[in-house]
Amino acid sequence: MSRDFQLPGRSPVIACEGMAATSHPLASLAAIEALRAGGNAADAAVTAVAVLCVVEPQMTGIGGDCFCMLHVPGQPVWGYNGSGRAGARASLETLMARGISAIAGDSIHAVTVPGAIDAWAAILDAHGRFSLDRALAPAIHYAERGFPVAARVAWDWAWEVGKLRGDAGAARHFLFEGRAPAEGDVVKLPALARTLRTIAAKGPRAFYEGPIADDIVATVAARGSFLAAEDFARHRGEVVAPISTNYRGLDVLELPPNTQGLPRSIRSAPTASIWRSRRRGSPMPCAIPTSPTRLSCVPRCRPCSTRVSRPSSPAASIAHGGCRARARRRSETTPSISPWSTATGWRSR
Repeated sequence: MSRDFQLPGRSPVIACEGMAATSHPLASLAAIEALRAGGNAADAAVTAVAVLCVVEPQMTGIGGDCFCMLHVPGQPVWGYNGSGRAGARASLETLMARGISAIAGDSIHAVTVPGAIDAWAAILDAHGRFSLDRALAPAIHYAERGFPVAARVAWDWAWEVGKLRGDAGAARHFLFEGRAPAEGDVVKLPALARTLRTIAAKGPRAFYEGPIADDIVATVAARGSFLAAEDFARHRGEVVAPISTNYRGLDVLELPPNTQGLPRSIRSAPTASIWRSRRRGSPMPCAIPTSPTRLSCVPRCRPCSTRVSRPSSPAASIAHGGCRARARRRSETTPSISPWSTATGWRSR
């Protein structure tokens, strides 16, 4: 028995012919319907993420990037880096000349060429059965006809009202009479629907060349961005070979830099194994899972950048020797903590 039915909880989903898990029921439903219509996992995934870009606009959108790993039995794991580059005119010297020494999350210079649309098309071309227009159909449906705002989406949306009001375009498309939608409100996103319809009719390049790209470039240029139409026209994602390490007999795979998934999975795994072996019996149970993650994030930013400048050998950054050295230093310098901490009121068990 997998759980105690005398206690609250959820049973695992069990299926024979396929399943889907996303952060929103409408996206999960779209994925299941794609499978029922004869699509495969690639078709279901692209269909689901396109729906998420409509029904969870506070979390994702077609202005973002896409990373993918896909495994076909009997074949090596296939990876795709669908991240966009910074504008060709951007450089450290140019930023410094403008007095910019750090790029904040809400800076216009944090905006790169959106790589998601190109990636979706590439994934379908390589592994799917559906065309891009078929995969986008559910997303277009919800953008045109409306979708009910889920509880968490409503909470997040309301949290960001201040930022949305600070931008005329964001306020026009994502605020309704100056406010965020409430839970259960039915929201339509007609401008997004038109963009998706254009992509479905003309293909992914319609997003990177022509009126859509020109509108994006004009919008960000007015705020000081280095992005130009040529940056959009040149954009192409790339097929990449995942990197891996072994953790307790299991191979852990991740895409190479510039994805930040690298430190959290690949670097954490060998470090965690070493940390546990050295700290067994420690009165700090909460430190066991968190310390390897902290250690792995120390060198995170060194190989993570735009794709043209990342190191040629990302595997070198996850060598077990380096992980062992970091774990050893941390293990030897971390003081023991008594089972009862008066500072936090937390007691180990």
